[in-house]
Amino acid sequence: MEDSTGLHVITKTFYIVEHHEIEVAGLLLSDFGTQEAYATQPCDLWVINNILLDEVELYFDQALTLDTTTVPASVNVLADATFKEHIGLFHDSSRGHSSLTITFDSTFFNPPIFTNGLMNIRLVTKTENEAYSFESEEDVMVEF
Repeated sequence: MEDSTGLHVITKTFYIVEHHEIEVAGLLLSDFGTQEAYATQPCDLWVINNILLDEVELYFDQALTLDTTTVPASVNVLADATFKEHIGLFHDSSRGHSSLTITFDSTFFNPPIFTNGLMNIRLVTKTENEAYSFESEEDVMVEF
């Protein structure tokens, strides 16, 4: 949901999705100079710049307390084992795009650990070929 200023308003459970274009390399089995080719087996394709799930960083500009653990504002919550066990990272690469979905389990919302008001979320992702690093930020309004 968006408010009149265009800010996304978080009123209940939410997830974060990041999309990237990807590079795909194919294995050319032979080069005979023919004009037509028919595949007798699937081509070997692999993503060159896949997102490294172990390198994903997620920051909130407010301190968050979960159970008895507090992560200060602007510190990577995925670096903390208590928080990381309640956050799901799902990566999918297909058709020239790569997506990363971050989900939070119910411990983040019952009761909510987010403070009402303006909040900035920052996501940093890196690729396995080390060619790319992406940083995205979004301001949201929290109204639990």
